[in-house]
Amino acid sequence: MGIQPRCSRARPCSRSATGGVAAVEGAKSEARITLTYPALESSRRAAFLVVGKEKRAIFDRLRRGDGSLPAARLHPTGALCFFGDAAAVETIG
Repeated sequence: MGIQPRCSRARPCSRSATGGVAAVEGAKSEARITLTYPALESSRRAAFLVVGKEKRAIFDRLRRGDGSLPAARLHPTGALCFFGDAAAVETIG
């Protein structure tokens, strides 16, 4: 989960994209792809990795149910897990 709460590192997940992957253009010099919501939501298990104190506020908003965050719109078929380091979750009770 990025500082801008994206589902992928490259860009926000797209609901309008068809298929399982979408091309990412202009994000980096090398070619990249990202998984779409349909691909992520068909997962039996999905996970977010939250690392660093700069992600703490975004992670807290997500935990409090802020539906405006792209990450909050992910509803996989199976379990959704969050993994975070101490810096990202230290003030969460």
